[in-house]
Amino acid sequence: MFGRTKKILPKVPIFGFIGIIPENYGGRTAACFQRTSALADADKRSIEILNVSPVHAVDVDALNAKLHSEGRLSPRVALRNLWNDMRTLPDDQLAEFTARAPKPFCFDDDCLEPDKSSVSRRYATNGTLLQTDWFRTDGTRAVSDRRDVDSPGRRSGRAISVFNNQCELIGQWQSSKELFKDWFKWIFGHHQTILISDTPSYSFIRDFDKKSVKVIQAIHSIHGTPPNSSTGRLSKQNYPVLTHMDEYDRVALLTASQRRDLADLHIGSNNMAVLPNMVVPPSAHHPGKRNRSSAVILSRLIKSKRLDHAIKGIFEASKINPDIHLDIFGDEIDAQEELENLIGRLNLAQSVHLRGYDPQAKQKFSEASFCLLTSRSEGQSLVVLEGMAAGCIPISYDISYGPPDIITHGVDGFLVPDGNVEALGNTIAYVSQMPEAQLKRMRKAAIQRSQDFSPAQITSLWGDTMRQVLAEKNPTKPIGGKISLRQITSDGQSYKFKLNLSGVRAGVTDKLFLTWMSRDSHSAVFGREPVCTDSAAKNSVSVEAPRLRVAGGNVIDFYVDLKVGSRTRRTRLPANFDQVSDRTGGIEFYVTKNGFLSARIG
Repeated sequence: MFGRTKKILPKVPIFGFIGIIPENYGGRTAACFQRTSALADADKRSIEILNVSPVHAVDVDALNAKLHSEGRLSPRVALRNLWNDMRTLPDDQLAEFTARAPKPFCFDDDCLEPDKSSVSRRYATNGTLLQTDWFRTDGTRAVSDRRDVDSPGRRSGRAISVFNNQCELIGQWQSSKELFKDWFKWIFGHHQTILISDTPSYSFIRDFDKKSVKVIQAIHSIHGTPPNSSTGRLSKQNYPVLTHMDEYDRVALLTASQRRDLADLHIGSNNMAVLPNMVVPPSAHHPGKRNRSSAVILSRLIKSKRLDHAIKGIFEASKINPDIHLDIFGDEIDAQEELENLIGRLNLAQSVHLRGYDPQAKQKFSEASFCLLTSRSEGQSLVVLEGMAAGCIPISYDISYGPPDIITHGVDGFLVPDGNVEALGNTIAYVSQMPEAQLKRMRKAAIQRSQDFSPAQITSLWGDTMRQVLAEKNPTKPIGGKISLRQITSDGQSYKFKLNLSGVRAGVTDKLFLTWMSRDSHSAVFGREPVCTDSAAKNSVSVEAPRLRVAGGNVIDFYVDLKVGSRTRRTRLPANFDQVSDRTGGIEFYVTKNGFLSARIG
């Protein structure tokens, strides 16, 4: 008798979560689709990717059909949109879902006239959106999102109302966050569930019952600039995740380098897992047909990709090999005109071509000899892996993160000092003139290295991580202890915070942190430092002054993170005026009206 094949993934429902899907989407969405498809195909199971963007309220079925027909999404995977659900669900399922809603309240409700798009909008005289109504195919109103409930005609109070097929109001929410959460809870039911989130901006996914819903949050880009600096600003995009890392069951990172940096900065916790992007090898390679002088780039035309460096590198290389040419595939963002002007100034119109967006651009990796990456930073760089899988030799700046974790210099690709255009040009020229035998060896090595990131390898890592998360038990006892500020002192270079601890077990130096963040989240300043709780250190922690001064012009609030097992309690740090000096080194510490420590940064 043959035994059953062991399943790669645990036997629980698995869902994805992604934000809006642009027509010409980038690496994060591509990675989500590729991973979810691989997970579904590995165990021959169906997986839904949940989506709450109203943009896809009407087009989600067509979008699924398009993604399936183009091979970007496995037939076993489907996008599921909240607003489309409310338009298309039968009344019995709508009733189950809306049963979770708060009790509806009364206000003057005016239904808009439906049009062919199934969506109608009403605006204020200044252009502000005040109401959106979604309609079913039969013309009945399914959902109304009013934003001028309290004072008609201007933004003042919100009501998201759901109607059944008989046009009866059956559910109403005053915030999208609560609506989203209730929809997720209805879909999950009481089953133990795993949710993989590829969007960092929604905080409600941290609020699910930890016993039943395990959340794995993916980070696809660098966490700060510079990423290994304690005085750098954090990524605004990833800020909602980075400031609450402990609240996820796992935070999936693409490289071990980023995990180390986050751990060194005490931002990350022991719930980080390295789960790289995966790459599917192309169906065929044609190394014999490659033009040795041909280069390719797949990238959006944005300034952070530094495509001007790539063009200047081609210019330098063309002084040695005039036959070199470069094709750049990517949609226009904010650098198109600048790049066109640069190509003209350098007389490279016959050598460098901006080809625009092409959904089949990945096939160019099997035709070009080498590919270039000149970004300021990357999460891992899926295009490097895709190029290597096709035997296209990567030439990349040595940046955080990805290329140095993937490429072995001189073996399966080349790493160039970050920002050194001259070295980039010399490397391009060198590769374009390498002996054919050496090129073949390097192409073979690149293909071999890419296999370390095959779907089989990476889905196995995801399966192991999911099982670990499901096996972890969350503490049920409340986290006790009281902590307050005793004193702040400074030597001009750093600040020493001395704390009073009551009911906190001594010697747990890695589980108590002084935490601070700017009150204005747009400044993206956040820091965390472990408190030494042994008797010699007297419950103190030192923070270098530049780590606070980086928030210049903003207010910083101070907290204490007390971590026990997999649970963390974050509370504001109590203080009184006797413990706080007025001003030290351009930083004015003060006590808020509620008795907590804050600081104004000059």
